[in-house]
Amino acid sequence: MKNSENKKNMQFEKKTLQVSVSLLEQNMMVNIIERIVDKQYNNNYPFQKIQPNWNTIQTTSIEAYANGDISISSEMESIDMYFVSSFIFTCIKDRDSKNMISWSSSLS
Repeated sequence: MKNSENKKNMQFEKKTLQVSVSLLEQNMMVNIIERIVDKQYNNNYPFQKIQPNWNTIQTTSIEAYANGDISISSEMESIDMYFVSSFIFTCIKDRDSKNMISWSSSLS
């Protein structure tokens, strides 16, 4: 009981944090991502009949490495550093749409 009362009385100070990222070799990353967006699919599978009111989708993913500079600044300090990280980009396509990038995630 005491812990929950302490949490209710806690006040948090709002702080501003600014993050800026510059990617190097952007054209190479765009070319890699465009490969999955432009991928041709087998038009018969998996677009087969399924339960009523359900839709099938096709997914395609690709891993791409990105490198660049990241800058993180607050009222107290500023940090600038180089990074290399891998990302996964995933596209989805249903029967009646174009292939679209639906999400990406850092793998580090």
